[in-house]
Formats: sequence, C-alpha cells, structure tokens
Amino acid sequence: MAERCGIMRLLDTWYAGLARGVGGTSKILGRVHAAMIEVGGKFFTSSFTVLENHKVDFLFGLDNLKRHHCCIDLKNN
Repeated sequence: MAERCGIMRLLDTWYAGLARGVGGTSKILGRVHAAMIEVGGKFFTSSFTVLENHKVDFLFGLDNLKRHHCCIDLKNN
C-alpha cells in the first residue's frame, strides 16, 4: 500500500524490525513519520509503520483512533 500511495520515499528504515501479534509475525520495513490521510472527507497528518505483509493493505490502529479522537458508531454504521 505504501508503494501505491507513493510514500516509500519517506520511509525511515531505522525503525525496521519484526512485528509479532496474534495473527503471526511480519517484517517491519520502517516508519513514515508524517503523511496525509483522508478519512470521511477529513484530512489528517499521521505516522505509519510499514510492514512487509500482503494480507492487509492498511490498519488504522487504536493508537491512531485515540490520537485523532475518533468515534466509531456501530449502531448507525
């Protein structure tokens, strides 16, 4: 996804390593410290960890949900 979005040039490989989670492990290629993302017509600057995982394109994790004061309304979709 990072390649398709054209942000690989912003990748800081100092943060490379290995991510371990419930679904297994994945190689961390690095971190993009600041890039724009559009969600629901609103723009946010956020940081991203780039994984060498082709199973999932993008995860907006709890850390970002909290940082941007997001509210997910499951009742009203």
